[in-house]
Order: sequence, then structure tokens, then C-alpha cells
Amino acid sequence: MPKIEMIAERQVEVVFADSEPRLATLRIGRPTPHEKEDWECHVAIDGAFQLSRPVFGVDSGQAVMLGIALLKQTVESQISKGARLRWPGTHEPINVNKLFPL
Repeated sequence: MPKIEMIAERQVEVVFADSEPRLATLRIGRPTPHEKEDWECHVAIDGAFQLSRPVFGVDSGQAVMLGIALLKQTVESQISKGARLRWPGTHEPINVNKLFPL
């Protein structure tokens, strides 16, 4: 598997009721042309929970937007399971709609 060039990342602190706060790093890869689909954008979350997969779109912009949407959906899924998000090193809560303003 080729190395994925990440173009953006953000860290958040994730707190579940039964555990200590843990960091989660959300990453978006550089969109690249794909041999079978039009464009591919890799997204990943490492730390408190995991995600790593490509997302496909008809062009680079759509691939990035769908990647961001998948990151948001994954974070919202963790929130529905009781996770709380806050900015690292603070107790300031994060509103998921401000984290993903699209």
C-alpha cells in the first residue's frame, strides 16, 4: 500500500463515562486519481477510536467533502454511544457542528 499524504488533521479529546480522556486524531488525505473510480481521498481517525479507509468521488472536491462527511458521521456515532468531545488540554466541550461546519 502506498504512503498516504495527509493534508489536514485535527486533534480532539474524547471522554467516555468509564475511562480517562484520550486523544483522537482526525486526518484527511490528499485526493488522488483512482484507476477504477474517478477520485480517492483517504480519511483516518487514530487514538480513542479507529477509522481508516478511502472515500471515492467524481472529482477531488467531492472526494474530500465525502471524506469529511464520513469523519463527522463516525464522530457522531461515538457521541451516540456516550462519548463527549473537548479541546485537548481543556475542559471546553466541542459542538460537533462547529467541528464540522459543512
